[in-house]
Amino acid sequence: MVIDRPGALDPAGLPGQALMLSIPSFETFDEAYVACLRCVYESYEFVNAPRGMPSRERLNLSFLLTAPRERVPYLASRKTNIVFNFAHVLWILSGRDDLEFIAYYAPTFHRFSADGRTLTGSAYGPRIFGPGERAGSQWDRVVHVLREDPDSKRAVIQIFNPSETLGAENIDVSCTLALQFFIRGCRLHAVCYMRANNAFQGIVGDVFSNTFLQELLATQLGLEVGSYAHHVGSCTSSMPT
Repeated sequence: MVIDRPGALDPAGLPGQALMLSIPSFETFDEAYVACLRCVYESYEFVNAPRGMPSRERLNLSFLLTAPRERVPYLASRKTNIVFNFAHVLWILSGRDDLEFIAYYAPTFHRFSADGRTLTGSAYGPRIFGPGERAGSQWDRVVHVLREDPDSKRAVIQIFNPSETLGAENIDVSCTLALQFFIRGCRLHAVCYMRANNAFQGIVGDVFSNTFLQELLATQLGLEVGSYAHHVGSCTSSMPT
């Protein structure tokens, strides 16, 4: 993975020009996943401990997938729970926020529930498919705007809720900020903006779910799937305590 450094020159001799024009591109998530792990583990910028959890951190990590349907990493050292991935997508699509359903497939979700019954920040389904302040869900609005104006730049689904408590007392703050969709070249392209991602674990489920939603929306609109871009403000790997 190429990491641009301050003062680096592109082939044309212009500082930072390569960074302005593109982000690292991979065909499959399997390739991007290995590169992300290596970047955060070997080329981390900071070591810190938010909420007492030591981690290596790299800020502003991004990558592009040209074949986002290839959304599963195939590493012997990192076995993917594919059953959970599909269950998580179904949980989102159904608009649910209950702990019982998702914790059956991933018991670790219990530690993110404040009341032992529901999840707040991690439950994206109600925010995507639930009724909003205006008529219909955010999903319905995105479908409508893209059908009305295929060149639109307004097809945005906001996940992070400004009303979320940001203090340590809230153990479940949304990691995803927003999803954005574009129709370009008769294909549906998607962009995900993350406030934070764990490079080993969290990113796997997020990319799986997001690209599944991208494929679903493309099918609903009668389009081919385009590229998927993933932008992370803080990408981390945990350190032993």
